[in-house]
Amino acid sequence: MAFDKTYAVADASSQKSLRFTCPQSLDLVHKLRRNSDCVLVGRATVQRDDCTLTVRRVDLFEQREQPVRVVIDSNLNILKNAAGHDRDRDRDRDHDHDHDHEEEYSYALFKDGFKTIVYHSCNAHDDGISNDNPNVTLVNLSSGTGDQAARIIQPLQIIQDLQSKNIRHIMVEGGPATAIQFLNAQLVDRAIIIRAPVTFIEPVLSGMTDESLVNAGLELIEKRICGDDVVEYWVKEGMDWPTDDVEDWPN
Repeated sequence: MAFDKTYAVADASSQKSLRFTCPQSLDLVHKLRRNSDCVLVGRATVQRDDCTLTVRRVDLFEQREQPVRVVIDSNLNILKNAAGHDRDRDRDRDHDHDHDHEEEYSYALFKDGFKTIVYHSCNAHDDGISNDNPNVTLVNLSSGTGDQAARIIQPLQIIQDLQSKNIRHIMVEGGPATAIQFLNAQLVDRAIIIRAPVTFIEPVLSGMTDESLVNAGLELIEKRICGDDVVEYWVKEGMDWPTDDVEDWPN
């Protein structure tokens, strides 16, 4: 994850999400993606950034496919929005209106042909949500009790289901609320923290601190300069980095 000097992840004074890290740090993100079986984010990241989460800035390894995208969306809001928008589009189709908004809810990761898994805990059928996209898999991880607490998806549930699908190297890319869930559950083996030399005008704080990482059982083993940024390498106590030199992985 990337932060400014204050553990903030965005600037509320900006009308759109802007990259604030250097190109070398962005390359590092794509290298980590290509070393991963999946890239995991929360619903808000998809809605805010319309991200693809694919490997683009570096070449894929030979005989490796794009990592599976994994989205946590307890109430399937991203598909509810899409369904509602499609109905509006059908209603207006015969009218000569401006359709600049037509793709508002057609998120990029649903359109590019690569695999996506969406974890939820609602009754998609009762909510009128259908999925006819062969590249999108909806997985219900609710306990079936119907109360609000049952709708909270635990990180360990996701990990276990991904393991059953032979997906073992999980990259948790964001946002901070999602990362905090995995940290609090002490399920993070390694963390790469990018600190950009900027201070946002209206910082959107992540809720993370160094203490969050320490409490998750991680220890800082190295800091390196990456372009204009500083990269911190954290690893779970008792574990080693995959390579002797931290900069050799991800490669």
